[in-house]
Amino acid sequence: MNIKSLAQKLESLPMGAVLEAAEKKRVYVVGGPIRDFFLKREYNDIDLAVEGDAVGVARKFASKVKGRFIPLDAELDESRVVAGDYTYDFTGFPKGCLLPDLERRDFTINSVAVDLRELLEGEGVVIDPFGGLSDLGKKVLRATSKNSFREDPLRVLRAFRFAAQLGFEIEKTTLKAATRERVLLKGVAAERISYEVMLIFSQVNSNGSLSLMAEASVLCTVFPQLEPTKGVAQNKLHPLDVFDHSLRTYQEMENVINHLSSTPFAPFSGIVNEYLYSLPNKSALLKMAALLHDIAKPETLQPGEDQRLHFYGHDRTGAEKVEEFALKGLRMSKKDAKTLFVLIKNHMWPHLLAGQDEVTERAIRKFFRQLGDEAIGVLVLAWADSLASVGPEKSSQPLSTTIDGVLRFYTERKEEVVLPPLITGKDLIGILGLTPGPIFGKILREVEKERDEGKVQTKTDAIETARRIADEYENF
Repeated sequence: MNIKSLAQKLESLPMGAVLEAAEKKRVYVVGGPIRDFFLKREYNDIDLAVEGDAVGVARKFASKVKGRFIPLDAELDESRVVAGDYTYDFTGFPKGCLLPDLERRDFTINSVAVDLRELLEGEGVVIDPFGGLSDLGKKVLRATSKNSFREDPLRVLRAFRFAAQLGFEIEKTTLKAATRERVLLKGVAAERISYEVMLIFSQVNSNGSLSLMAEASVLCTVFPQLEPTKGVAQNKLHPLDVFDHSLRTYQEMENVINHLSSTPFAPFSGIVNEYLYSLPNKSALLKMAALLHDIAKPETLQPGEDQRLHFYGHDRTGAEKVEEFALKGLRMSKKDAKTLFVLIKNHMWPHLLAGQDEVTERAIRKFFRQLGDEAIGVLVLAWADSLASVGPEKSSQPLSTTIDGVLRFYTERKEEVVLPPLITGKDLIGILGLTPGPIFGKILREVEKERDEGKVQTKTDAIETARRIADEYENF
């Protein structure tokens, strides 16, 4: 492929301003832009290696293009400039030492460079000391040096992310090194781990990488809660142990998201897609919930008198554990942690509906009113769970029928499902004379819960129920 095409792409960006900021210093385009150019992928991140004082060059560049300067690591001479839709990462290296700079990068496909000034003049050639272009052609991911993972253990996860993102195979020696050095991930900041994990889960075809992470014991290093699920048998409805079932549920979740047209959600693809794409990380959260939905089964296992194994309360217990891990172990946002909690806590609800002789309108209203925006996600998770659970004694047809009935009622009579609350905090203050506080949320939730159960039908009923609940809290 003609390298001049890369020059044409870069000419549409303020590369001239980069060279002006660098003055006589040599500047190289490195890694990502070259990699993605050869793979015919769009890119918005520009990696630049500057011969000395990259931070100073970045500051001048940011001033010229009115971009946002972000210092990253003064000791390593690294900084970032965000301008428009593009991110420019600047890294400095000593004069005449480009080779060591390329050698310390993660993978050979990212250890390639082109002199920016020569490139724009139409004379640039790719500097490729580690065979990165050959690996690009072979679709192989290879560590640049034997110390790559030790220098930055997060590269262990980046290997699986690139494999999923680019459809590459991780070279055997590199995979062995990633497996060996996985324990170093424990010393990496939780936020960095979380970021890479969510990037992996966000890929359209991530299941292959997830399976490879499991084989390399990387998955249980990141999610230690999965380790106790290995070898935990279930019952005849679950031919797989809990660990393998969790992996299978992840796979089925990805299949459902990618192929809605072949699922019970096909007639309702509009509202399901609206949910799936309501947030950039929604599909990743669903996949994480699928992977972790049964982590509490080992501790809730109880042999029953019916000669079957039971896991009473595993949904609630698992949800609490995942929420805590998301907040403290992965430093995820409270909103994302709560989403995981709601999905996992309620993943059995659709199964329970499917087990009833008839799913009543009241039951459907209760399902949507209590789960709100995550009702669709719970249905999708339950379906993926069901597909991963099908054994010789189980059929997914009852759940499929239930999903169809629930979503059909929702789409045709949405105004009956999503009703405004009968009372608000203003009523608690104005009518009952209560003082605003955390108790308000508890009272209002209890009122709506009793409304779903048919015990509360009018505003008068709601006021009296709120009064009773408030008195109970006061006496307690």
